[in-house]
Amino acid sequence: KEFAEAYQADDRAVIESSVSKLNHEEAQKRPDGSLRWLRTSKLPLVDDAGKIMGVLGIYEDITERKQMGKALQESSQFSQQIIDCAREGIIVYGPDLKYRFWNRFMEELSGYTAGEVLGKHAREVFPFLHLSDEVLPAMEKALVGEADQRFDVHFHAPRTGKSGWVSHSTGPLLNAA
Repeated sequence: KEFAEAYQADDRAVIESSVSKLNHEEAQKRPDGSLRWLRTSKLPLVDDAGKIMGVLGIYEDITERKQMGKALQESSQFSQQIIDCAREGIIVYGPDLKYRFWNRFMEELSGYTAGEVLGKHAREVFPFLHLSDEVLPAMEKALVGEADQRFDVHFHAPRTGKSGWVSHSTGPLLNAA
């Protein structure tokens, strides 16, 4: 009952304007008090003479999709908070060895913002990598799915002046495919 007026107003608007209302998402309260989400489309029904004689309503229950979307968003926010709070440098690079992700601690450690490094090759950001016998080969092994590579490497960040030995760990990020 509490939504009937709004539904009827939508119907009247479609009839009066001859304009369909497509893929509108709206909440619907059920008699038991539960809330469902609907994707609604309303189209004017026209007779042979071109006169509007009613409205065709199509309703799709999208509650489960909305709930999954919300759960995915919450999970993603939770993961992002962990990454943002980590006191470790977290970097993700692609098959071309170009950076795709750079966390806040890497910004603090290196002096480079994510915006400055994303899309750049590892050697563009850290020229000393070409001298390393371990870092680039470990990254390349991770790209073909080989087990995690762990070792210590000397790190120097000219922008921050920070240098020293860091524990380096490289491993493949695998998706479901």
